[in-house]
Amino acid sequence: DAAAIALGRRLNTELVRHFRMSRPEALMRAALLNTRLALARLWLKTVGPIQYRKTLPMGGAVVALVGSDGSGKSTLTRDLEKWLRYKLDAHLLYMGSGDGDSGWVNTGKRRLSARWKRRKRTTVRTVKSIQPASAIEKLYRLFDLLLLRRKLRLLRLGRKLARRGSVILTDRYPQMQVNAISDGPRQQEGRGFAWAARAELKLHRAAEMLGPGLVIKLRIDPATAHLRKPDHDIDTIARKCAIVDTLTFGQSEIVTIDATRPYDEVLFAAKSAVWNHLLKVSSA
Repeated sequence: DAAAIALGRRLNTELVRHFRMSRPEALMRAALLNTRLALARLWLKTVGPIQYRKTLPMGGAVVALVGSDGSGKSTLTRDLEKWLRYKLDAHLLYMGSGDGDSGWVNTGKRRLSARWKRRKRTTVRTVKSIQPASAIEKLYRLFDLLLLRRKLRLLRLGRKLARRGSVILTDRYPQMQVNAISDGPRQQEGRGFAWAARAELKLHRAAEMLGPGLVIKLRIDPATAHLRKPDHDIDTIARKCAIVDTLTFGQSEIVTIDATRPYDEVLFAAKSAVWNHLLKVSSA
């Protein structure tokens, strides 16, 4: 111990002349930095993403993760964000309508009617079986339209930050290939008012134009997904698994990962996909 302490003092004596600032100045700067980070966290929670870390000089990217319930996409996006934010300006945007952070719109929707929420999660209806909704149902689904507007605002902000070098991760992504499920349109086929259906398609087209540069599809079989989410309807999970396989995303690069593998392997594969995509963007 005495030798280690002596060595530490010797090293400190050699290094102190290379310090860029005095200790009091360093402490003051640290206090200012911590204050700025605290304000940034408050802004992130109440308003949206803001650029406050190191950025990529050649531009960043928007990366979307899609998968059925039980595929692990929410856990994976959080771990990817944590990994990227160690050195880069990275943000996670929740694009679903479940229990994630979707702002006051979704919170109000959940509180308005727990019964409707259960019905929306457990009922699977094909296009042929869809019946015109009542006025009460159409009014309720206007919350989905408000939520979609918020998603589009966040996507536009995320795309702007990505152009300036940030990395934006999205948990799910709006799609307009399948209605009423898997983040697809919810006002169509008589489910909502005619004007709401038109507005919804316009918003979905705008989201499609903003599309992610990289889409990571988490492929999983319904049985495994149901084991992870036993409170979810197995038929709904099976349909979502099939939908994920068929979804297309324009010009986006798509990487499919087997989500039934051990989580460490899935995380490593996702990190590799993100890193390789950033390398392509930086060399373009």
